[in-house]
Amino acid sequence: MYTTNNNAPHSPTNPPYIPAPPPPPNFAEPSHAAAEPLPSFVTPAIDPRLRNAGIAILVSALVLLIGALTKSWFVAGAKEGGLGLLGLEACRRGVCHSVSWFDVPRVPSELPIFATTALIACAATVVMMVHTGAMLLQGRAEAVRLRYLAPALGCAVLGSAAFVSSLAFGDAARGITLGWSTVVTFAGLLATGITTLVMIRPLTHTGV
Repeated sequence: MYTTNNNAPHSPTNPPYIPAPPPPPNFAEPSHAAAEPLPSFVTPAIDPRLRNAGIAILVSALVLLIGALTKSWFVAGAKEGGLGLLGLEACRRGVCHSVSWFDVPRVPSELPIFATTALIACAATVVMMVHTGAMLLQGRAEAVRLRYLAPALGCAVLGSAAFVSSLAFGDAARGITLGWSTVVTFAGLLATGITTLVMIRPLTHTGV
């Protein structure tokens, strides 16, 4: 009868089982690839063409406003006052007194109409110019409304020309000469037209 010897050494073909050591801990920093990007507070740059056009139209609006509100469209003397869209201003010994065209006696009936038309049209033009300049400086060329600016500009030119013509010819022209307000007003109107056609209209048509 055969017996098994438990004290016999292990066979070289059957080594004892040894468990594998645990994997080392991973101390690597977590990846931020999936993290959400931080919000950016940097505003996009405005096209220089929009900025230049906005500045040009606002400067033209200021020039037009100065010319329309001053009373030196025609002057009667060195220090005797002048005439403008708002009425007549008479100065004597450093004291000036202003009167609207509706309060001036024996004035041609068409003169207050021309003056009022030109004043309202110039005011509407300035309002649209300020809106246009603000939109351009914000980079919003699509918000510019040239279909409102162009008619207002046309009425301002016609009204101003009619007012000047009514005072520059005939009996009303006696004793008065053309003043600086007329030059400034028409310079503002001309600058507005050139800026609109050359600088603003191409930007709105291209959708910039």
